[in-house]
Amino acid sequence: MKIDLKDHVILLTVATSGIGVSIVRLFSQTGATIAMHYNENEKKAKSIQEIAGNRSQIFQADLSNPEQAEECFEKVILTYGKIDTLINNAGVYLRSPISEKTNKMAGLLG
Repeated sequence: MKIDLKDHVILLTVATSGIGVSIVRLFSQTGATIAMHYNENEKKAKSIQEIAGNRSQIFQADLSNPEQAEECFEKVILTYGKIDTLINNAGVYLRSPISEKTNKMAGLLG
């Protein structure tokens, strides 16, 4: 059964990891638009972007920094007008309770 997600925008965090690359391969076959996040390795991110083709774009951010995380979400929404699905493949250790973090990201998705 083929899944058609041609009008679907997916934000994938850490698209450059082993799992992230597999997710890109899987969803690129569905026609989805993939906003691919990376932290440091732009060269690797661009090579992964080639897998997804012209229905993708890379976005850099340090997701351990709340301001950069918010900016990443905002850039994806400005680029595509929406985020239908977030695949959080990033592992970030929060040094304070999540309740102390900003609620701005939740508002962007709501």
